[in-house]
Amino acid sequence: MRPVMKTTTEAKGASLATALFEKRAREARQRSKAHSDHLESEPVFELVHHRILRTLLRQLFQAEPLLSMARNSFWETGNTRAHVDTAFRSPEPPYNICRTWCALEDIDPRAGNFYLLPGTHRTLTPRLCKEVIDEDPGIAVLAQQAEADPNSWFRLHGRGWPRVNGKIPSRIDANCKTSFDLKKGDVILFNPALAHGTLACEDQTLSRKMMLCEWSTPEAYMRGYSPRQKQTATILPFERTVSNNVQLKQRGRRSAKR
Repeated sequence: MRPVMKTTTEAKGASLATALFEKRAREARQRSKAHSDHLESEPVFELVHHRILRTLLRQLFQAEPLLSMARNSFWETGNTRAHVDTAFRSPEPPYNICRTWCALEDIDPRAGNFYLLPGTHRTLTPRLCKEVIDEDPGIAVLAQQAEADPNSWFRLHGRGWPRVNGKIPSRIDANCKTSFDLKKGDVILFNPALAHGTLACEDQTLSRKMMLCEWSTPEAYMRGYSPRQKQTATILPFERTVSNNVQLKQRGRRSAKR
């Protein structure tokens, strides 16, 4: 009986492992779809690569903008606590980086408006990065490696960024929050090292639909992105001729490999 019981147990284990793998695969496909809508849909493409936005980014960077991430998101209801999206990164060139937050609907203030804490990318975030480096010898070693080899920055970020984010909520000045009443199509440009989040949600039935993009420059891209991110980045101007979504998708993929 024991061999049969063992075989049954192993079969159940294999079945559970397969189910878990398939679940993760489905989630990965969903995440991939969310990150590729700007290549598969002409309206989304036009939104992400709007000429006014491109002009603003060129003025900010004094260089050709590079799209390193684009995803549509339906922010969860409730409150999003203060956090930063990047750390251990200088706000000065050649480490230029900018995120755009575009409202896809009129955001009801009762859903919890998006807010920023101006200046924190130059004050609070660097201070917390130093604290984390001083507290953890392993992170300190990674910081030294990143100084010598900027391409190793993503290892430092992967280990140290969660530690920095853990400190953010208790170290911000709530009186310095700058919130925004956003209408459909409104766009906020901000440094992802700025502390940001959402104000208190008063109605859990309301949503905050948005499109999030991250922009950089070719030089910053070579210094501060993981190999996986580098595979998906696209440099403007984005050459294309569109007569249907299939052509848009194919041309987008070719450009993404440049």
